[in-house]
Amino acid sequence: VLDTGGFSVKGVDVGPSRLMAVLKNGRLEASSSEATLFDGKFSSNLVLDTAGAVPAQGFSFRMSGVQAQPVLTTFANFKKLSGSVDATVDVTSSGNSQKSIIGNLNGGGTA
Repeated sequence: VLDTGGFSVKGVDVGPSRLMAVLKNGRLEASSSEATLFDGKFSSNLVLDTAGAVPAQGFSFRMSGVQAQPVLTTFANFKKLSGSVDATVDVTSSGNSQKSIIGNLNGGGTA
């Protein structure tokens, strides 16, 4: 467990959060508690499981009220869209090769 007072990555300020990671028997579970990001909130979860015969992984994130323009300007050099964004993404897959991981990709999202 790592409690942060906030941090900055590539000039992006992330508010205080709790980062947690547990590795046990070939399974990694990592998560970040809700933190402020571009005037909104963001949280995420990651699971990597190599305990079974076929490795599996999952990733999810939630954001609400995040300002679109600074995100797009920072990461895509796109400056013509503004407003706040609410979005969710949940993705899972499994496989022993890149091809099988892509072929088994499943999930969804909302924006």
